[in-house]
Amino acid sequence: MIIIEGLNILLLAVTVLFIGYYVLLGVLAFTNKREIDYSTEKVRKYAIVLLAQNEGNTFSRSLYSLSGLVYPKNKYDLFVIANNLSDQVIKEAESLGAIALMLSEEENAANKDIILARAFDHIMQRTKQYDALIVFSSDCLVSGNYLKVMNHYLEQGSEVVQSCHQVLPQTRNWVQKVLKIEFLINNKIKSLGRRFLGSSMLLRDTGTCFAVPLLREIRWDINEQKNIIEYGLELQLKGIEIDFAPEAIFFSEIVDQQNIPSYKKTLLEKYNIIRKYGPRFLKLFIQTKSFQYLDRYIDLVLPKFSTAINLIMGAILFNGIGWSIGLIPMIYTIMWLEIMIAGWLCVFMLLVVLEEKDKLVKSTVYLPIIFFINISPFWRWFSLSENKKGIKMDKVDRDREPLIFSDDNHSM
Repeated sequence: MIIIEGLNILLLAVTVLFIGYYVLLGVLAFTNKREIDYSTEKVRKYAIVLLAQNEGNTFSRSLYSLSGLVYPKNKYDLFVIANNLSDQVIKEAESLGAIALMLSEEENAANKDIILARAFDHIMQRTKQYDALIVFSSDCLVSGNYLKVMNHYLEQGSEVVQSCHQVLPQTRNWVQKVLKIEFLINNKIKSLGRRFLGSSMLLRDTGTCFAVPLLREIRWDINEQKNIIEYGLELQLKGIEIDFAPEAIFFSEIVDQQNIPSYKKTLLEKYNIIRKYGPRFLKLFIQTKSFQYLDRYIDLVLPKFSTAINLIMGAILFNGIGWSIGLIPMIYTIMWLEIMIAGWLCVFMLLVVLEEKDKLVKSTVYLPIIFFINISPFWRWFSLSENKKGIKMDKVDRDREPLIFSDDNHSM
């Protein structure tokens, strides 16, 4: 009994601090509005890499979006990594001025991060000199001023810039509306708040701009950094700040399909990254007494907002059952319900001050449903027969021969 009460008090304190941190970032995000003059002395040349993994409408929209940026056409080249694309789609890309990087059938099956790392090396070996390289996945639409904004940040001294990821307007069911709220909290509110504090960002695998001199100085070694997120952490360990540009926006759709293999893979990747980089940030904090390394460690291990919702809902269910059988006093169930209501009010106010649409604000009533959304893959998994539970992830041999890209003007 004493152990259960002590655990309740500890979890209550952690949850309050967790929600309070997000509320603080939300308040700072609201105050982080400023007018910027984007005029620059230098018009930089960019290489934009589009990793195409399908031939659906999203790829065509991404292609047209990137080929129509409001920026001098001779100052950026669009590279399309033709991963499982038909000849017709490749011709469409080339007709819009894109440069197709071709892969063999064997190379098409490679891990996307391996393909992307090789593409970085390939592009930097070309005769044309680029000032920066930007990477996008094939489901993104990009704001017309994107390169103009990036040009401004690079001129201000930024070497790595993460742009603002937003959601495309689409007809949504209530599940997607709830997921959009969590998306805004994790990707917009949190990023704007941390930017106000002068904190470095965690790198994402799309919508990121790298200064080419930095890529040459600190090469992305795919054998050491298994994905672009790990490469960003490696840069932070070396003292490189990752800036956030809320004015440079790219959009994608929210997909509410979840399954146990992808869920397990995401959790495993998160755990492996924390295990690999967390102790290194703490060690640097102890050695240098620099708060920036502690801040990066906190950002690395900080769970998503949905984790707080899962914890609260789980605690309510646990304490409610415990009270019903006489093991736990009712006061703890009431306290968890109060925290749930307080958290809901905080999210409601944050969406209001950030001037989100009324329909989305009203959708906050569904926030507790995130708990059931997150446990649904596991529920489906446990309902499967034993012969379907053994899910194995595909392994990629990272030690094979380097991938070979080719285009009309260059090969390696």
